[in-house]
Amino acid sequence: MIAVTGAAGNVGSKVADLLLDDDQPVRVMEHRRPLEALGRRGAEIVTGDLADPGDLGLVLKDAEAALVLLPDVVTDPAFTATRSRMARAIADAIGRSRVGHVVVLSTLDAGREDAAGPAAGCASSSSCWPGSPTGTSWCCDPPSTWRTCWPACR
Repeated sequence: MIAVTGAAGNVGSKVADLLLDDDQPVRVMEHRRPLEALGRRGAEIVTGDLADPGDLGLVLKDAEAALVLLPDVVTDPAFTATRSRMARAIADAIGRSRVGHVVVLSTLDAGREDAAGPAAGCASSSSCWPGSPTGTSWCCDPPSTWRTCWPACR
């Protein structure tokens, strides 16, 4: 099973599509935008919130790999705090799971304290990502964040 967060977005939807095209078992998290089309193609859909550890536990249950994307809801008045809360919840859930491989997709300015827009919240949340839970390999994008945010990606 491969867990995909952000499956309603540009990158996550394409990754989920490619995995389903390759007959891989996929579990996606549905939040605001419906994912019925992925469900009709065979994806298992978990409805939940990235800030809820219980919901994250459901999407990560028995997953061998996960693609982690933070949503870019820039109209959220608490955008930075929300992203930071999500990052902490994701890191905690992955740390408690048995996911063997994690791909984290971030944004170019993720390591900057003064980042605005989609990168806001990544600088403060970067310290929340675990270095490398036992048995879990991490790959992080963009590469500029590898050196400063996620030691396991060096």
